[in-house]
Amino acid sequence: MFDVVASAPGKVILHGEHAVVHGKEAVAAALNLRTTVTISAEATTDGDDSSAALCLQLADLDIDTVVSWHDLSDALRCQGKQVATGPRLPS
Repeated sequence: MFDVVASAPGKVILHGEHAVVHGKEAVAAALNLRTTVTISAEATTDGDDSSAALCLQLADLDIDTVVSWHDLSDALRCQGKQVATGPRLPS
């Protein structure tokens, strides 16, 4: 099993949010509010990826759901994305 954790601060843009795409300056600041994501994977004992799933937990939004790899793959393919046949763990 492995875990990957990433975290980023919130931000506020006080002036110039859309001007920066035209090379202009903006006034921005980080906030003491963070978004954190943890990705965990576990190898299946039989090598079968059919039970693989994405668990999504967003405590502040009261969301706790599980999406099977099969359903996630189908949804991405419908959007024209290339999808691996199953999750791959680092060796």
